[in-house]
Amino acid sequence: MKTDRDDFLNYLRTLRTRWSLNLRTEDAVKHPDFAETSLVYEGPRPREIILDHLEPILEQGDRHLGADHATLSTAQVLVKAQEKIRGKVVCEVGCGTALLSIVCYRLGARRVLATDIDPECLAYARENVKLNRAEVSFFQGNLLECVPRTEPIEVILGNLPQKPSPGLRAFSIAYRGGYDGTALLRKWIVQASERLNRGNHLYLFYHSLANPQVLQVLNRDFDVLLKAWKRRIFTHRELEGILPHISRLKKEGKSFFEVHDASSGQYFFYGMVLEGIRR
Repeated sequence: MKTDRDDFLNYLRTLRTRWSLNLRTEDAVKHPDFAETSLVYEGPRPREIILDHLEPILEQGDRHLGADHATLSTAQVLVKAQEKIRGKVVCEVGCGTALLSIVCYRLGARRVLATDIDPECLAYARENVKLNRAEVSFFQGNLLECVPRTEPIEVILGNLPQKPSPGLRAFSIAYRGGYDGTALLRKWIVQASERLNRGNHLYLFYHSLANPQVLQVLNRDFDVLLKAWKRRIFTHRELEGILPHISRLKKEGKSFFEVHDASSGQYFFYGMVLEGIRR
């Protein structure tokens, strides 16, 4: 009987044969499936975010802005990789409410930097840093462009917008990833490659709706390890604004999703936390 893992391994084989992408998977773990009906940022504020071996993190935000399943999956990977964070200069790009920055501070980073282009996000981020008695230096601007070159960054991380968006109205800026979902990812990976020295680390969340060709960009300068994966379950209604578009991309091999439950109109795509080691 086929399992979720068998299906996922088939997906990875497709990446290998079509795009020559070889992800090291020996340490990968499966995180629980996630459905939009259980949005993690609903409920009263501030809320407590519980991660293994860390004091609970308090997060302010609103119903549209908060750490989501992708951010939490990335945080869980960082906790397990704390020896790669401790004593390092870390930069979170597109920080949102700054959860990952606070996690890195708690894990012993020597210095934490964070960027976001949205002033509302930065306002919540500063509030959360103060609420959690952390220390983070913030920069407003696009990706890494606003961080001075004099900053000796050793670890870069982020959960960037990457839903394919045929037009500006399909999603808010917090989700919009350009035509094939990779507009920000491509630019960010190139910037990270320029800023990191050999042996430095990049952590990112990638989901399979975005064009996997972006992983070839990552492969050029980084050894890539798959640290965690999950299935993100969604309904036709949830993504109806882009479903025809991603269906066309899927036929071209530039997006991946499958039927989860035909009777209830549910689909799924894969979410992955990747670690890149600069060559």
